[in-house]
Amino acid sequence: MSKISPARKESKRLRAAELAVALRLGDAEQIEEACRLAEAAGAPAASGVEAARVEARRLRVAEFLAARQSGDAEWIEKACRLAEAAGVPYSETEPARVEARRLRAAAELSAARQSGDAERIEKACIFAEVAGVPSSSEVEAARVEAGQLRTAADLSGSPSERRRGFD
Repeated sequence: MSKISPARKESKRLRAAELAVALRLGDAEQIEEACRLAEAAGAPAASGVEAARVEARRLRVAEFLAARQSGDAEWIEKACRLAEAAGVPYSETEPARVEARRLRAAAELSAARQSGDAERIEKACIFAEVAGVPSSSEVEAARVEAGQLRTAADLSGSPSERRRGFD
């Protein structure tokens, strides 16, 4: 029977205490880090590491569900990555990723229309269609707007065209 050095024993004790604190705080990231540290210190599976991992996964799923309801594309994408890292299957996060792409595309379409830049609007329309933005009437209205902007630009001519005598 090998003896465990006092320093190693103390390290295991500290890691177990850190894991307990992380669990009480209910922060998935802290729990996951405490699990990694406890395992690195040689904590046995019976030390609660596996139960802590289950709790971290539960917290990641709860965060994923909250993010999905938020309508915040960036939060949804982050929650998807973290949920997958915690073991949630990609097949369960993919619908949320699709929704995040739709949200980003709709936001870009709106920003493009506000910019008054025909090329940006046209690109945003393509992005919106590919992402599956549900309001085809909004995309069509943006296309019409881009066309009108292009026509207005063609009628006024750019300064460089006027200098070359195309006025």
